Amino acid sequence: MSSGSNKNIITRKIALMGYPCVGKSSITLRFVQGHFPDAYDTTIEDLHNKPYRWLGRDYNLRITGGHRESV
Repeated sequence: MSSGSNKNIITRKIALMGYPCVGKSSITLRFVQGHFPDAYDTTIEDLHNKPYRWLGRDYNLRITGGHRESV
């Protein structure tokens, strides 16, 4: 991301929804951290921030997911 002012950064919220144990957290960690987790860990509530540049624009992606009861 550019080192300029934060006013040009667009924030988007992304909620991953689905059945338990289908890989929502795994695919999120792959996108945010660049790797898949080695072991399964039940997600109760999770929030990730990912700076992202697409088509010349800077974004701050706020990604959340978890079980239906906690979303």
